[in-house]
Amino acid sequence: FFKMMTSQVARQFNSRTGISHVSTADLYYMLGLAAPQLRLGWDSGNSWRENRLRLAPFASELARVRVAQRNPILIEGELLPETVGYALTEFGAAARGCFIGSASGTVEAKAQRLRDWREANGDWLAGKPPELTEWAARECVSASVEYREAAKALGIPYFDLSADFDGGVEAVVEFLAG
Repeated sequence: FFKMMTSQVARQFNSRTGISHVSTADLYYMLGLAAPQLRLGWDSGNSWRENRLRLAPFASELARVRVAQRNPILIEGELLPETVGYALTEFGAAARGCFIGSASGTVEAKAQRLRDWREANGDWLAGKPPELTEWAARECVSASVEYREAAKALGIPYFDLSADFDGGVEAVVEFLAG
């Protein structure tokens, strides 16, 4: 299986299935250190779409290698819809994908959830200027709308976590493990 998704889902999926996961954030970090000329990652000044575009060939190759090895992996994080579509077409039954997001929520509500999460758990926004949280919330909602529309076009599930995050996470894990 080639699976795609978010950190909370990836951890629960791994706990349930034992299948390893890698986040796109880890790929950005690793490639940013190994090949800084790619200008990948959150500190590059790129939009999420620009980062996803630059990451696409690496995520696709990782998926191809793992499918060829019959070594399942879940790739979670921000991927281009085209990357997901490629995997689902290229790998057929060996791939499963969905999109998750917060398309029905407001930017203000998403920013508050990010602040609450950061305070309770710490994350990449810890110690950063408040404007970065606002930017991340806008990008998240914008990408979520894009993902919801892409899910329709690709005929795959979209899970909106705006209203019930924990219930949504469980639904996603159930779908992927299915």
